[in-house]
Amino acid sequence: MTQDVVLAAPQDHTLYVSRIMIKKAISQLPVKGNGQVIGTVTEESIIRNLSVDIAKENVEKIMDPPLPSISKETSIDVVRRLLVDYTAALVMDRGVIVGIITRSDLLEMVSSSI
Repeated sequence: MTQDVVLAAPQDHTLYVSRIMIKKAISQLPVKGNGQVIGTVTEESIIRNLSVDIAKENVEKIMDPPLPSISKETSIDVVRRLLVDYTAALVMDRGVIVGIITRSDLLEMVSSSI
């Protein structure tokens, strides 16, 4: 799990968000507006919406639905099943995002056990 979750705002331009994704080597960013997660911008959502003007588009126009949320006590088996269908899951504690777990995190677990 990554604890310092990078968030996007709905009005952030795709150019800004894509630069963050490249710089931090991440595939998705939760989009937070009005105090709650309202969507997710992913590599796929950017590619799916590629156009001449994509860099100027606000991410709210291209974002996908929010990632699933789990508690920090969720078992690895439940996480594994979620990550078959989703790229990541937000880890919550009393309504606050405390981390994000991705498919890469599961791969790290496998590689560290070798």
